[in-house]
Amino acid sequence: MRFNVNFFSILLIGVFGVIIQGFAQQAPMYSQAPFVPLSFNPAYSGVEGYTRATLLHRSQWLGNTSSFDGRAGLNTQLFTLDAPVYRIRSGVGLVIENSNLPAVNDLSIRASYAYHLRIKESKLSFGLNVGMYSRSFDNDVWRTIVDEDWAATGQVSQIRPDMSLGIFFQSQKFYGGMSYNHLMDVEFDFGTSDLRDAAPQTLDLFAGYDYEFNYDLIITPSIFMRTDFANYAMELAVRGTYKEKMWGGMNFRWSESVGLMMGYSLLKDNTLKLGYAFDYVVFGQAAKASTSHEFMISYALPMSGNINKKIVRTPRFRH
Repeated sequence: MRFNVNFFSILLIGVFGVIIQGFAQQAPMYSQAPFVPLSFNPAYSGVEGYTRATLLHRSQWLGNTSSFDGRAGLNTQLFTLDAPVYRIRSGVGLVIENSNLPAVNDLSIRASYAYHLRIKESKLSFGLNVGMYSRSFDNDVWRTIVDEDWAATGQVSQIRPDMSLGIFFQSQKFYGGMSYNHLMDVEFDFGTSDLRDAAPQTLDLFAGYDYEFNYDLIITPSIFMRTDFANYAMELAVRGTYKEKMWGGMNFRWSESVGLMMGYSLLKDNTLKLGYAFDYVVFGQAAKASTSHEFMISYALPMSGNINKKIVRTPRFRH
């Protein structure tokens, strides 16, 4: 099968160009998204060619409090695990994501599968995930602007099924993909229309390119976009990786913040990665605290010596 990498790149850029016509602030995105693509694209399952587990914690707008009770803002915890399945040219994965606001807690657990198609020196992957999305609502914390006679006390929860689809392409230097999330119209109401809310269907697009500045240094510009076709969020980033051991860079999140990221790899073959990202709000400071912080730890199981399957890797995943 013949495949034109340049055509794929032009197609992605074209899609970005069409969608980029308008922007509004949307839910927080991970500043270290290039290190946790499985969190938003199931097609990434097993792409790296080895088993990897990642933990990430994000404190969004750290210190931000409500105006009436002083409660703190958004915190998110993420766990991802994925591995290749060589016999069937596939990969499997698991994502657990927990986001907490003072009155609302969202928990998502998803299992993913991806089929990998080799195209010369590149890899094209198709994936899906299925799982559950749970929302818990604390009536003792929530403050309504309508008659509260209907409101229960304590915490109530609802669980909904969830599913996503994705595609991912990777060559030696270029990577990109898109995914469509919450295909099953995840909606919660807790027995009253006043609390009806949904996890909107979103289209996520991302792409990056590894430029070899010299033998030791690789520069990686990247772009990430999320839209529910009413609101748009975009992040531009550039990262430098030195001797496949340490990295640092900066990002710009459209209409919100600028940030810095850094990280270092430990152990033999750089199997343990530690990362940190810092965001500073430059738009809308009156409505939110100025800083966000993100911590990541990731571990890859060493490759088995008897595995002779040829896999595609790029330097950004070998930090």
